[in-house]
Order: sequence, then C-alpha cells, then structure tokens
Amino acid sequence: FGGACGAATDLMSDLSLAGPLDPELHAAPAVELDLPQLRKQLSELGKEVQAAQARVLATVEARHAEFLAASCQVDSLRDAVAGLQTNLKETADCLRGDGSIDGSTLCSEAFSGIKLAIFPQRLHEASTQHHALKEEVAALDASVMVLSTVLEVRQDLDRLEAFTASSRFVEAAELVLKVAGFLEEVSAPDEATEPGMLRDAKALYYQRRTCLVSSLEETLSQLVCIREGRTEAPQKTSQGALLLAQVWQGLDHLGLQGRQLEKLAREAQQALMQPLLDAGRQLEPGLRLRPLVSSAEAGREVWSWAEAQDGRRDARSSKPPVEVVLEALESFCIFACEHWLPCSRDVHAQLGCRVYPWMTRQLLRHFDAYGRDRGEALEQFERRLCSHGFVKAGEKTLGHHVYEHRRALSEGRSVSTLAEVRAWLLTAGEELVAVSDASLPRCLPRELDQTEGLLRLPEMRVSTVADKLVKRLLALVEELAARVSEGRIEAASDLNKLVRELCSLFCVLRPYSQKSQLKADARSCSVFLTDCLYLAQMLLLVPYSHGSKLPVEHRQLLFFVDLLPQLRRVGESHFLALLRRQKEQLLQALEPCNLGRGASKQGSFLASEAALGAAAQQLKTSCSGLAAALPRQMLQETAALLLGCFCQELLRKLLAPGPHSQQSEAPAAEALERLTGGAAGEAFERFAAGGSGSMSSLWSALGGHSHHAADPLSLGASALDRLTGEGQENQEAAGRLSSEDLSSAVALLASAQALGRQILAAAELLPVSSGRQGLQEDLPVKIPSWEALMLAADLLGSDFSRFLEKRQQVLKAFQREEALRLMQLSWHDDALSAEDAWGVLSS
Repeated sequence: FGGACGAATDLMSDLSLAGPLDPELHAAPAVELDLPQLRKQLSELGKEVQAAQARVLATVEARHAEFLAASCQVDSLRDAVAGLQTNLKETADCLRGDGSIDGSTLCSEAFSGIKLAIFPQRLHEASTQHHALKEEVAALDASVMVLSTVLEVRQDLDRLEAFTASSRFVEAAELVLKVAGFLEEVSAPDEATEPGMLRDAKALYYQRRTCLVSSLEETLSQLVCIREGRTEAPQKTSQGALLLAQVWQGLDHLGLQGRQLEKLAREAQQALMQPLLDAGRQLEPGLRLRPLVSSAEAGREVWSWAEAQDGRRDARSSKPPVEVVLEALESFCIFACEHWLPCSRDVHAQLGCRVYPWMTRQLLRHFDAYGRDRGEALEQFERRLCSHGFVKAGEKTLGHHVYEHRRALSEGRSVSTLAEVRAWLLTAGEELVAVSDASLPRCLPRELDQTEGLLRLPEMRVSTVADKLVKRLLALVEELAARVSEGRIEAASDLNKLVRELCSLFCVLRPYSQKSQLKADARSCSVFLTDCLYLAQMLLLVPYSHGSKLPVEHRQLLFFVDLLPQLRRVGESHFLALLRRQKEQLLQALEPCNLGRGASKQGSFLASEAALGAAAQQLKTSCSGLAAALPRQMLQETAALLLGCFCQELLRKLLAPGPHSQQSEAPAAEALERLTGGAAGEAFERFAAGGSGSMSSLWSALGGHSHHAADPLSLGASALDRLTGEGQENQEAAGRLSSEDLSSAVALLASAQALGRQILAAAELLPVSSGRQGLQEDLPVKIPSWEALMLAADLLGSDFSRFLEKRQQVLKAFQREEALRLMQLSWHDDALSAEDAWGVLSS
C-alpha cells in the first residue's frame, strides 16, 4: 500500500509538471481526488486486512498441512509482488515520460484517445490492490514468525531436557528464562484466540520447567541431608559442593530460592535446632553441648553434637546458662553457611533472617542469658555470626536485649548505690581515718611528680563515711576504664553519671544531716572540711591515674574537675561560718572582762578572771576539735586566727580611749622646752642613749636634788609634779589608771598570756622548748596581736625609760594611737606628755 501510494503521488506530480496540455483536454472538467473518501477506504481496507489475517490463522489451523506447503511458496509470492512493484514503477515512468520526450508530444501521441478522468480510477485500483497484497504479506510474515518461534521453542525445550538430565542446572535455568521470553512475545492477549500449536508449545514448556524444578529439589535433598540431631553436606572442595552451588544458582534464576530457604530453615528448626535446645535445657549442672564435625564417605561431612564437661559450675537456677548451647549453635550456623550454601553471603543472610529471630526468642525464653557475664557471651555470639554473614551487619537483636538488660541493671545498681551511700551520709560517723598522699593512686607525669608539694595531699583525718565513699568512687572509676577498654561506651557513660550523682549527693545530704553540728561543733565542721578536701583531691588525680588506660577520644569520661569548686565551696563556706560564730562567742565571753578603770574592784576583777577563763576554755575546746582532723598547716593558721581575735579584743579593752578633760598645754610646752634646751637637753639625750648615770643627770638637770638613797624614778616623778604643778588628784581627769587598776590589768594580761599557751598546747602547736618570751619566734605562723599583747603587759605601768628600752618593739607592735594610750595608762606624772614622748620615740 505504501508503494502504491508513493507511485500515485509520483504520477500526480509528473502530470502537474508535464507542461501545458491540449486545449481540448484543458477544456474538459477537472477531476479532484476525494481525500476523505480515500481515508475511509483505507480504514476499511485495514479492517479487511485484520479479518484476512484472522481468516489466515483460521485457515492455518484448519489446513495445517496445506499451510506448510503454502509457506514454501512465500518466496515466489514475494517475487510476484516485487514484479508488480516493478510494473507499477514502469507504468509511472511511462506516464511521466523520460527526459528526451516532451510532455505535450507524449500526451498527444500515446494518450490521445484516453481521457484524463480514467487516471484517478486506475490509480485507486492499483493502490487498493497493492495494499491488499501488502497486508497479506504482513499476515504471512507474522505466521512465519509464529511458526519459527514455535519451532525454536520446541528445539530449546529438547535442549532443556538434555541439560536437566545431565545436571547442568544453571544452563537449564537460563534456557527456561529464554523460552519464557519467546513465548511471551508471540502470546495473544486472549489465550482462547491462540492457535493450538502455540498452546501445545506452552504446555510442553510448563512440563519441562516442572521437571527441572523437581530435579533441583531432588538434587538439593540428596546433597543436604537433614535427620534428627545430625546433618550431612558435601565438603567445601568436593564436586558435590560445586553441584550444590549450581543448584542454588538455578533456583535463584527461577525465582525459587526463597521457597527452598524457607523449607530448609523449617527442617533445620524441627530436626536440629529444637532438639539441640531441648537437650541444653535438660543438661545437668557442669555439662555443656559441644559440636561434632566428622568426615563421611564420598567427600561428605557430618555435623552433630554431644555432651561435655563444663569448666564452670553454676548454682542450679530455674534456667540453665545460655553458654551451654552457644558453642553448638554457632558451629551449626557456620556449618550451614559453608556446607549448605556454598555461594554468596547474601544467601547466608537470607537463611539467617529466617532462622535467627526464632533462635533468639528461644535463647532468651528458655535460658539464663545474663547470669555469668551479664550478656557478654550473647554479644560475642552475635558478632561472630555477623562476621560469617549469617546475620546482617545491622542486625542487633541479641545486642539490643543485652543493652536493655544492662541499662536496667545499671539503673538498679545506681539506685541501690545511691541508697547505700545515702545511708552512709545520714550516719554520724564519729570514727576518723588518717589519710595522706599515699592513700590515693598517684601516677603523675614526671615533671609534675618531681615538683615539691604539687598535687600533694597533706596528712589529715577524715570520717569513715568519706573514706568509704572515696573507695567506692575509685572502684567505679576502675570499672569505667575497664568498660571503655571493652568498647562499652554506654556503660562507661552510666558510671560517669553515677560518680557525679554520688558527689552531688554528698554535697547536699552531708551538710543537711549535720547542720546543727556544723554550726557549733568545731570537730564536726573540721571533719566535714577535710572530707570535702579528700574527695576533691581524689577527683583531681583520677585523670592522671587512669587516663593513660583510655583512648584519647574517651578520656573526658574521667574528668571531674568541674565538681571541685562545688566541693571546696561547700566545705569552706561551713568552715568560715563556724569561725565567724566562734569569734562572736569569743567576743561575747570577753564582754565582762575589764582592763580599764575599776579593774581592781573585787567584783570586777573576779568577773574579768571568769571571762578570761571562759573565753580560753572556748578556744581550747575549738582548737582541740580542729586538731582532730585538719592538716597541720591549716590548723596552725586557724588556731592563730582565733587566738589573734582573743588578743585583739583584750588590747581593744586595754587601749580603748577613755574620757578626759582638755588640759592646758602651757605647762607641757614649758617642760618640753626645759627638756630640750641647755643642760637638760644634753642630759635627756644621754638618757635616751642609755648611758650610765644618765637618769641622775636627767633629774639634776630638771632641778631635782640628788638623793642617793632615794629611787630615781620617785625623784623624777616629784620633779615633774613640781614642773607641771599637778598632783595625784588630776590622774583621773587625764584618763590614767590608778596603781591598783594597773596592777589588776597587768595580772589579767599575765593570765591571758598563760591561757594563750594552754590554747596553743590544746591545738598541739606549742613547741616543748618554747619559753615565755620565745613563743612567737618558735611558732611557724604569726599570731595577730600576740606580740602587742605581751609588750603591753610588759610595759603597762612602766616609765618612759622602759618605753625607750623597748623602742623598736613599740614602733613595730603599736600604732600611734595605741602607743599614746598605753603611755597615758602607764604614767602618773605630767612632766612629759604622751604626745611628746611619741615624738621622741618615733624620731
């Protein structure tokens, strides 16, 4: 049809290009082709072609023999069609003309008696005939293709039978897939319309495919033999292993591998794994199941199991330990991968995904999975199966169960540990334990370890509660390092969290349980402080002692330095609060003590002595409590601080400024002029230099008389009285103490010094060889105001000469106002004022 249409088109184009026609022909009415009608006829022809094709198929089916004979004439028919096409082409050439003949001449000479109207009709008839012939040829081609396909399928099916008989299963499976593709190409949408020969070919295909599948299954059952409690399979290097690999590949090509794996897994569960697990559940204590792999005839291996002695004997519980069957189960899984499935690891994983879930449920349900090693054996079992491909890399069934169990155990352990430590912290803990730098693990780097005093723990005493807590924390840190080395980072993180929770519990609960003792009892407060220091020192040294055991990326699990400020702050805050309270109580106890005017009265003196005794007793008690736990250096500093408060309060009471009236400064100025001018000035300079006879020269220069039997101090005092014109009745107005009050104050200060030594002895700080004057020099720390108090007790009631002798000590121990007040209290004459004397001392 295409050729006919092309010829018609060429003919029309040639006619249009042939040139002007005869006028008669030109005068004839034009005839146009009806294109819609032509399309309609073409569609009808298409339908007729389809009907013809159906009739051809029916004819082929009805007259198979005739059709086979007619098929031999296809070539002659094709030649006839080719000849017809050649004739049509020649006709078109004649109508078109060659290049040497003019179009008008051709029309006038060859077609003068033919009308132009016959050309479209002839053209239509030729096109119709060409189309019918072409459709018939296409139908014949389709029939030929079907016949050739059926013949080829029959040949392939014969080859398939030969491959199956010779156990060439991979080639047979590939041939089955090829035949299936051919049959799919020639199959009709409706199977009822297919010819009988095609249906016969399909039936034969299904028959041969079934034979191949049966042969594969039979060969598989012969190669892999499963009986009750044992299984046989070819060795890995035998011919049977190669044949078994071909069987699995053939099943894979046919899409039947999954079905056979399901069947194999079901048989393994029923005949091997379930009896093995039942035998493990019935084992006596001290026994286990071990695998047995032996060689058989014809290159085959046999797997089974037997009972054996177990090196570990566990107490009989409701469930046997899972370790008694894990070795046999692992051996069976590896045997199945290597001998049942000698092909790719994907097939191993497919068998494992059908067996492993059931296996894990049985193990967790009927065996004690966590009794011996908290699930470590199950994790190793799963990891080894993953390495052999029996379990997929992402499969963590047993690992997840073990993880959840350990998390539950970890939470339970944390709760029990916190409850146990809480009970410790709520107890009194009166007993103390001596600790030092040797009590903690110390693995410092060489450059740090050789530094004296760096990161060292001094000798001190802590409570038994703190000692047990530190030992528990060290054990947890050791376990944390072990878990990191095993790769169990989650467990190590849980232990890190537990250590932090224990430290936080100590910081919160220990002060709360001893809040009344920490406020009033120096011993309890000092023990709490040393507990905090001991715990902080342990946390500080942990990274040095255990950090080398951990990889760099996990060493942060041993860092607890962020807890140190909290521990130190809670201990120091309570200790400083105790010291402030001790100071307040000390000042309150010294309140009745009177070292000023009226100190000589009987009631006042007794009250002052009682106040000194009470304050000293309080200090001795506090220092004794502090000495029970604190390190020596801290004890020295704390005792010196408390004793310094005692001394400062006594000095304050002694040197506090009292009321006095304004005196005329003229007599003092006149006396100073006489002291600093002429012979009196020279005598005073010699007196200040400490020369012999200087005191007598001074009094002579001042206008006094020499009395060898008289006291020079008395002569000096009387001379000063005459110079100022004031007597004994003006002492109280000048803020001075009477001789009785001075004696009482000196006695009380001497008592205070003796009590101070007793306080230091109670704190175990007083050296045995220390004398009365050498106490301050023998102590390693300075006691605030102790030297000033001793100097004040020594100079109280003395004259100016004694102040000059102690000039350096006075300038060092006293400030200006204190020295002036001490001189005012000590002197009983107005010959030299305190201001003038200070000017001399400080010059």
